[in-house]
Amino acid sequence: MTWIIAALCSAFFQCLLSETNRRYKISGAELNCARVFVGTLALLPIVVWLPWPTNPYFYLIAFISGAIGGLGMRYFFRISAQYNGRVANLYKPLRIFLMFSIWFCIDQSFRHNFLQDPWVMMGILGCMAIAISSVLIMRKNSIGWEAFLASVPVSIMFTISDVTVKLVIPWDMLVENIFVYVFISFFITACLETVNLTQQGKLKLVFLPSTLKAALVVGPLSLAVLFFAVMGFVLAPNPAYASMITLLVPVFLLVYHRIANIPDDASPLAGTVLALSALAFAFLTL
Repeated sequence: MTWIIAALCSAFFQCLLSETNRRYKISGAELNCARVFVGTLALLPIVVWLPWPTNPYFYLIAFISGAIGGLGMRYFFRISAQYNGRVANLYKPLRIFLMFSIWFCIDQSFRHNFLQDPWVMMGILGCMAIAISSVLIMRKNSIGWEAFLASVPVSIMFTISDVTVKLVIPWDMLVENIFVYVFISFFITACLETVNLTQQGKLKLVFLPSTLKAALVVGPLSLAVLFFAVMGFVLAPNPAYASMITLLVPVFLLVYHRIANIPDDASPLAGTVLALSALAFAFLTL
């Protein structure tokens, strides 16, 4: 149950994060650099007092997560600025499929428990198929497919990061380990983005008032998204389960867009089916 709450919290903050750059429309690389600067500085006073893990693989995975997160979030902010937050989240269906398949193959305990009850197994797989299909058909034009195809490399990168983090973060001292993990990930992203923007001669753009203003919003939201996402991945029987719950982000955005009169070509019917399938999925996995 805890992993469902964590995934819902991550989905809520993802909803807010998705819409941020639709409003600010700042270059993905510059906003990504600024938001990890803010996030790293915010976490520094916390992590210096925490016990750090002794597992060397923890730091390797955190480093990889930082590198992958930098590239992935740069894409995310670019698509958000170009289209909207719902389109930017189209990388998730392929990510869920890959995460579920990989964890099914490598975790014998999960595989045994999953195959024990054929009816529950079919229900879970059915809910996943319906939810993923609903996400893909929520769009009514080619923009969704264009963005989805562009998101395939991002889906693969995030899958690697999300599956490996479940392998290296133990349940004991979970909150402390997640804080350290997020700090290292943000720090690595900050270093890589600084080098990237310096080579392009664009580092000074990070410190423009408009970029810093956006970063003060995006930084804390990014921290919350990653913190609760990692908690969901670690606690869920399969990391894909937590991602299934975060598929509700397009539904949250659809409701928000309708209330705020923001143009959005999403299908309300597909959104309703997605929400119902996610709720049924949560019930079956309890």
